[in-house]
Amino acid sequence: MPFGIAAAGISAAGAIAGGVMASKGAKKAGEAQAQGYDEATALQREMWQQQQRQMAPWLKAGGTGLNALMYGLGLGGNLPTSAYGSMQQEFDPVAVMGERPADPDGARQWDINAAAGQAQFNKNQLAGKAQEAKNLAAMTPEQRAAYQAKTGAGGLQGGDLMRKFSMADFEADPSYKFRLKEGIKSLDRSASSRGGL
Repeated sequence: MPFGIAAAGISAAGAIAGGVMASKGAKKAGEAQAQGYDEATALQREMWQQQQRQMAPWLKAGGTGLNALMYGLGLGGNLPTSAYGSMQQEFDPVAVMGERPADPDGARQWDINAAAGQAQFNKNQLAGKAQEAKNLAAMTPEQRAAYQAKTGAGGLQGGDLMRKFSMADFEADPSYKFRLKEGIKSLDRSASSRGGL
C-alpha cells in the first residue's frame, strides 16, 4: 500500500505541476495575443491619422470649391472675398503633420518640421503678394479697375452660373474671337490664291 499511496502522490503532484505549467503557458499565450491586438490597433490608428493628415488639404480645397459653386448656382454658400479669398491665411502645423508627439525625440523633430513649414508658408505668401502687385503694376488703369471689380467678389455673382448663356457670351469668349479671325484670314488667303481679291 505504501507504494500505491506514493505512486498516487507522485501522480497527483505531476498533474498539479503540469496544470500549473499549462496555466502559465496559457497566460503567456494570452498576454502575447493581447499585445498583438494592441499593436495591430495602434498601427491601424496611426494609418488612419496619416490618411486624415494627407486628405486634409483636399478636403479643405473641396469645401472651398463647393462653397464657390453653391454661391455661383445661387444655392447658398458664402461670397468669395477676393481672388485670394480661399488662400490659407495662417500656417496650421497640426493640420499638416498631425498632433505633436509626446516622446521627446518625436516632439523635437515635429518642432523642427513645424518651423520649416512656417518659413515656407511665409515665403509662399510673400511671393504670391509680390506676384499680384507685379501683375497689377503691369495693367492699365482700366484693366486694373476691371480686375479689382472682378476679383472683389471672386469674379462671381450669386446665381451667375444659372443665367442663360447667350450669343453675346459666346462672342465675348477670346477663343471665339481667335477662331473667327483665323477663319477670315483663311478665307482671304484662299480667295487671294485664286485671284478673287
